[in-house]
Amino acid sequence: AGLLGGQRLLTKTYPTNSGEEPAGFEGRAWRELGSNRMSADGAARIMLALVTGALEPQGRDYMRSLLRRPRFSGHSSLGAGLPPGSLHENKVGTAFDTLEDILYAELPNGRRLVIAAFSNGWDPEEPEPWDAVRLGRFTELLLQRLDLARGLPPPAYLEPSRDVAVGTFAWTLDPPADGRYEMAVWYDAAPTQTTEAQWQVDHAGGSERIVLDQQVWGARWIRLGDFDLRRGQGRVTLASLDGRPVAPGLLRLARWPD
Repeated sequence: AGLLGGQRLLTKTYPTNSGEEPAGFEGRAWRELGSNRMSADGAARIMLALVTGALEPQGRDYMRSLLRRPRFSGHSSLGAGLPPGSLHENKVGTAFDTLEDILYAELPNGRRLVIAAFSNGWDPEEPEPWDAVRLGRFTELLLQRLDLARGLPPPAYLEPSRDVAVGTFAWTLDPPADGRYEMAVWYDAAPTQTTEAQWQVDHAGGSERIVLDQQVWGARWIRLGDFDLRRGQGRVTLASLDGRPVAPGLLRLARWPD
């Protein structure tokens, strides 16, 4: 299909059928040629050809169904930066220290985009499920700078409104309109912090608690959930359950489109 370009796609990253280390043809290819050489542009062109039907049109719908998944999950790195209600299809990759993602998205305002991002942002020592979501901020900045989310409810970025007690923080939500809102948090991880940071979300339907480990998963958006909120109402509190320090970070509040 003319999509290879200058890429070299020869070996599969082990472990494969050859075991935990490359052996046989795979091992020889690694020794003599080195690792594969993909380009982000080439990967984006492959995704574009797939979703438009230019590549194997009879298999397009089936292939896209395999790529469709939630924006927030261990199977997506770029999706956390998309607004709620977006169609999201992607293929994430993690190996060694590399973190890659190839994404196709349709925003609720009708804008469509393909992103391919290759990075060395993966820490294989981090636990699932939020080890692979580090590229969401890249997507978020891209949408802002290209003005692709025009007409959609803009997200609100909230710092804690007050310290209700030593080591305890609170946010007053005060949403501009009634509706369903997605909440995500961003904090700086540190080995001295709590492994049991509890966010309590008071919403129109009641109260819900979410516990995260603040020794890992820092500097990325982590989804707390979707909540029904009323205008001028809503509250979130954060506390440490094990007595270790807690980092408040930021709270992102994004309204689902009607």
